[in-house]
Amino acid sequence: MGGPTTSGLEVDRITAMGVSAVQACVRLLSETVASLPVVLYKRIEKGKERAEKHPVYDLMHRRPNDEQSAFYFKETMMHHVVLLGNAYAKKEEGGGGQIKNLWPQDPQQWTVERRDNRKVFVTTDKKTVLSADKMLHIPGIGYDGLKGYDMLNRIRDIIGQAMAVERYGAEFFKNYGGPGGYLEITGRLKDENAVKRLKASWGKAHTDWGNRESIGVLEDGTKFVPISVNPNQSQFIETRQFITTEIARVFRVPPHLIADLSRSTFSNIEHQGIEFVVYTMRPWLVRWEQELSRQLLSERDQQEYFFEFLVDALLRGDIASRMQAYRTGIEMGVYTDNEVREMENKNPYEGGDAHYVPMNWVPTELAGQVGLPAPASEPEPEEEPEEEPEAKSLREQRSLRSANMRHKTAKSYEQLFKSAADRIIRKERRDLKEGVKKYLSSRGIADFDLYLDKYYYDLPEYIRKQITPTYRTFAEEIKREIAEEVGGSDKLQPEDEAFLASYITNFAYRYIAKSRADIKKAITRGVDSNLDLEQEVEDTFDHWEQTRGAQIALNESVRSSNAIAKAAYVLAGVTVLRWMALGPDACPFCQSLNGAIVSTQNFFVMPDDQIVPDNNEEMQVQRKIGHPPLHNGCVCQIVAG
Repeated sequence: MGGPTTSGLEVDRITAMGVSAVQACVRLLSETVASLPVVLYKRIEKGKERAEKHPVYDLMHRRPNDEQSAFYFKETMMHHVVLLGNAYAKKEEGGGGQIKNLWPQDPQQWTVERRDNRKVFVTTDKKTVLSADKMLHIPGIGYDGLKGYDMLNRIRDIIGQAMAVERYGAEFFKNYGGPGGYLEITGRLKDENAVKRLKASWGKAHTDWGNRESIGVLEDGTKFVPISVNPNQSQFIETRQFITTEIARVFRVPPHLIADLSRSTFSNIEHQGIEFVVYTMRPWLVRWEQELSRQLLSERDQQEYFFEFLVDALLRGDIASRMQAYRTGIEMGVYTDNEVREMENKNPYEGGDAHYVPMNWVPTELAGQVGLPAPASEPEPEEEPEEEPEAKSLREQRSLRSANMRHKTAKSYEQLFKSAADRIIRKERRDLKEGVKKYLSSRGIADFDLYLDKYYYDLPEYIRKQITPTYRTFAEEIKREIAEEVGGSDKLQPEDEAFLASYITNFAYRYIAKSRADIKKAITRGVDSNLDLEQEVEDTFDHWEQTRGAQIALNESVRSSNAIAKAAYVLAGVTVLRWMALGPDACPFCQSLNGAIVSTQNFFVMPDDQIVPDNNEEMQVQRKIGHPPLHNGCVCQIVAG
C-alpha cells in the first residue's frame, strides 16, 4: 500500500515507522491516549457517577475484546488514526443486541462511502459492506464528513526525504566518509578479468565494514578521481534537523518531546509542554469522547450517559505529591477519606465517607451544632489601616516575606539537589571511564565522539528519575509560598505539572551539554599540548566529583525556585514581576537590578546588554534573563510587581 516519492524511495506504513521522528510522534500520541482511562458516566441531579452496571462500561474501561487490554486497543486505534487518518473497529454483538467485542480493523482495507443517503463501510475489494451501526469509526481531520485524511499519503514526500537523508548518512559512514568517484586508467584494460579484479580490490578496501582503513591497490598507473558532494556542502545536519521539525509540526507535537531541543530555550520550553496538553492532546480526547458516546450508546442512552477520559492519569506523580494533593482536597471538602483510598486502590473503612469543614475538622452536618458563625449577608468593608510614612505597604511586606521564605527553602534544598547531582555524576564517570578505554584510547577521537552520541542519547531518562523527586517536593513548597503571597491554589495544577516535566527535561539536556563541552575542552587541550588524552579526560572527571554537584545545587536551587515561582505567578493571574536582591551581601550587579519591573512576557536583561553598577564595573550579558540567577552564586528572587 506504499507509493513512490520525489526522493525515489517507496514509503508505506512500515518504512514510515522506520523514520525516528515519525515513530516518536506516533508513539507519543498513541501511548498518551492509551495511558488515560476512559470512563462511562451517568448524569445525575448534581453531577455525575460512574455507570459501572451499564453493558458498555467495561468495553472501553477494561476489556474491548477477548484478546486485548484497554491500553492495547486504544494504542492500536490511535496509531491507525494518527498515521492513516482513520481507525476502525468491527462491533461483535452478544446476547440482547449488546456489543460484546470491538475488533480493530486494518484501516487500509476499509473505506467509508455514502450509498442511498446512508453511511456504509466497504472493504477495498468491494466484497464486504457494513452499515454504520456495525463499525466503530474514529476519523481524523477530513474534508467530506465521512473519513479523515490519510496522513501517510499527505506527508509521503517529507518521510521519503527523511529516509533518503538517513540512507545517505548510512552510505557515507559505511564508506568511512570516503568520497565516491571514478578510476582513471592510462590506456585500456584488454583483460575483462583485470577490470573486475581492480574494481573488487578497491571496493573491498573502502566499502566493507572492518576494512575501511585498508589500502586499495591500483594497477597500471590507475588513479582515483573523487566526484562526491561534501556533507557540509549538502547541509546534511541542517537537512535532518529541518525534516524532524517538519514532521513534528505535521503531528502538532512540540519538538522537545521527541528529543529535538534545537529551538527550545529555558524561557519557552515550559510553555511548549503546556501547549502539548492543551492544543495537541485535548482535541484528540474530545474527538474520542464524542465518537464513543455517539457510536457505542443508543440515542436514548446519550441523553443520560457519556464517555470521559481521566486526564489525571497523565499527570500522576510520586507518592509525596499525591498525598499532598489528597490532603488539600480533604481539607477543602472535595474528597472524603474513602474516595482517596479508592484512588489509591485501598479498601474503604467505616465512617470514612464524611466531608469536613476545613478549619475545624468536623462533619459538615454537625457544623451548626458546634457554633460555627454563619457568614454575614452584607459584610462591612474593612477599614484600611493607616500606614506610617516609613512603613512598607502590606503588599511589599508579603512580597518580601515570600522572597525570603523561598530563599530559605532554596538553601534547605541545596543538599538534596547536590545528592541527586552526585549520583548522576558518579554513574556518568563510571560509564564514561569504560568508554574512554574502549574508544578514545584504542580507536581514536572520531569513534569516541560516536560513542558519546549514543551514551548521552540514553542518559536523560536516568537524569529525570534521579532529580524528579527533589524537584517535585521543592515545587510544592514554592507553590505554597506563592499562594500565601498572591492567593490562588497552593497545590500543583496540571499546568504546573506540565511546566515541571518540561523544566526537568530541559535540565537534563543542559546538564548533558555541559558534560559534552567539558570533555571536548579536555580533548582539545590534550591535542594542542600533546598530552595524554585519557589522563586529561580523567582529570575532568575528578573536577566534576569535587565541584560540580555543589555548583549545580547552588545554581539550580535558585534557578528552579524562580522558574517555578514565575509559572505559579502566571497561573495566579500576575502580569508583572519585580526583581528583588536579597540581603546586604548582594553583588553590585544584582543591586543594580533591584526593584526592576517587567511583564511576565518580557525579560529583565537581554543579550548584549551591559549592566553598569555604581562601582563602574561592567557585566556583558550573553543570554535572555527572565528571572534570577543573574550569574553563578546569585540568590535573588522575583516577586509579584
